[in-house]
Amino acid sequence: MEDWAYGGSWLQSGQVSCTPPTFGGYSDRTLYNDATHRAINLLVETAFIKAPADSFAGWNDAILGGGGHEHDGHVSRNMRLCLFLTDLVQPWVRFAEAPPANLNAGTTVKVLIDVGGLMMLDEAKIQCIRPGEVASVCEGVKET
Repeated sequence: MEDWAYGGSWLQSGQVSCTPPTFGGYSDRTLYNDATHRAINLLVETAFIKAPADSFAGWNDAILGGGGHEHDGHVSRNMRLCLFLTDLVQPWVRFAEAPPANLNAGTTVKVLIDVGGLMMLDEAKIQCIRPGEVASVCEGVKET
């Protein structure tokens, strides 16, 4: 699995679409490209003791409490790892405060965004686009 996961996203010979003769074939969701075969394998070693006492498992309230929480344990720590990795595969942006729906020319708007699902954000740009148009109408964008 590890070897396939390494080469699966770029090895063209592994991107073969199935064409079954029954049930009308498969939908276009089974067409593959260089982004559909990406995978990551992680082996998480939790402890040297393979059957630790229940007290080492941790509590539910420690899953989002972060490392060092008084109820942190093997299970809560590994659940945090799973949540982090799930978040990491799909970057996202949301408005921390929603901007006004209707703006007039010359209006100044402060936009606050919350970004997640990535390790580091190098750059972010805001585009102001009128409905039905594709060109940005932002002027004087100032980063703070």
